[in-house]
Amino acid sequence: MLSSFPSESNQVRLGFSLVSPLVGSALWIRVNAPEGFVFPPDALPNDPMFLPTAVGGDAWVKSAKAERLGPATCFLEIHGDGLTLQIYEVTLSVTNGPRVTEDMNWRIATFKEDDFFNYVHYAELIAFQLRVMQATITPQVPKFATSGLVHISFRPEQGVEKFGQIIVRGPSSFRLVCKQAPFFQVGTLPPTTECDGANTYVVLQLSGSGLLRRDDVYQFAVRVTHPTEDEYERYHGNGEGLEWEVRVQTQERELVHKSEQVPGYYLEGTAVSRFSVTPESLLMGSATWMEVLFQLETVLLRWQMNTLELEFPSDGGYPIIPACSSSTAGRNTAEQVLLPPQDPDFASVVDLLEMPPLPSSELYRGPGTTQDGRPIVDCTEQFLRLAVDYTDKTTRGRYGFKVEVINSLQYPVPNVWSIRTTGGGEALDHGSCGGYWVNNFTMPESNAMSDTVVLFAIMYSVS
Repeated sequence: MLSSFPSESNQVRLGFSLVSPLVGSALWIRVNAPEGFVFPPDALPNDPMFLPTAVGGDAWVKSAKAERLGPATCFLEIHGDGLTLQIYEVTLSVTNGPRVTEDMNWRIATFKEDDFFNYVHYAELIAFQLRVMQATITPQVPKFATSGLVHISFRPEQGVEKFGQIIVRGPSSFRLVCKQAPFFQVGTLPPTTECDGANTYVVLQLSGSGLLRRDDVYQFAVRVTHPTEDEYERYHGNGEGLEWEVRVQTQERELVHKSEQVPGYYLEGTAVSRFSVTPESLLMGSATWMEVLFQLETVLLRWQMNTLELEFPSDGGYPIIPACSSSTAGRNTAEQVLLPPQDPDFASVVDLLEMPPLPSSELYRGPGTTQDGRPIVDCTEQFLRLAVDYTDKTTRGRYGFKVEVINSLQYPVPNVWSIRTTGGGEALDHGSCGGYWVNNFTMPESNAMSDTVVLFAIMYSVS
């Protein structure tokens, strides 16, 4: 095997032994590759490396031809009889399939007398798995007929030199835009990367000084316009057709790595909008208060159990974690963990959390626990869950709070935060936003946060 990357030219080594002789005339071996694999018309390479080796100029395989109407099938014409327990091997040329399917098994069968309806021997095996590129797609506002950024991260397992390209193709009813600056965030890509495209795909072009390193994770964002509910039902009513494609290629459009089956997302009638996270400090490894602002579209009713969940970026060894995660669940109280937001346009969610029963009540389990035993503030390394009593329409769904976090020692990628609400055990609103990038120098106490972030991104990319 030369390559296990999708859609790349490959050579596979076929080896087998027979438990019974294959004797007769017009002897054949049929090789069925997984769906999407393509054998060339002549599947024997220049050096098939026959085993046993050719004797007297005649190899044990006369020819290896792909089936015209089914290129994933190859027929090997056999020279002479097949012997019992003899090991046979041959190299075949094939183009790998573009995607991982449910059935990745290879099937081998032998036939005689040109009777392809009744096999003599049969074998089925998993030869190798395709190494599709790891990628994620996260929308800011997963709602019908809305526009917003969609955050895309990917990890190529092969490097890309200057002037390489990244191609993103969305579902058939989604529209992507990125030519203008407000509709494109370069993220951790080289800062000179340009983006253009329309309809369902965009093309990101690296500059002469830009490159992508193998096994590094990259993140960027482009603008997406979601279909109306009627369009969505027409194209994706059964939940199919929502996969995205992310492809990395050279300037000459030679494939480097790709995935045609990046999981997409479902759209709903409501979502969380205006979601943002803003820290007071960007210093690596420091403890800082972070303001979380968001707007809910679904009212949380008092008579049902409601939960607001904030999901932190998770990145192996360099996560951003809430400072309260070291405390025992149920021991945290809202007053210890949360503060009201500074933005006057957003109401404090702290005032709307459930209250513990009175200490004299038999349902009292502690100052941080509801009467049904749930922690009012449930704090882990990746999630902050709040037991919300209710919300109302007087604030137009705008709420916020501040929570203390421990900045990571390195920027996490993908750097995407998510927030969601549940009511009565059912998922309600959901939304995401891009995170902030930490640095290793002290930020001046001014409103130059955006300038500092951009400066750090440029320094990082050049170095």
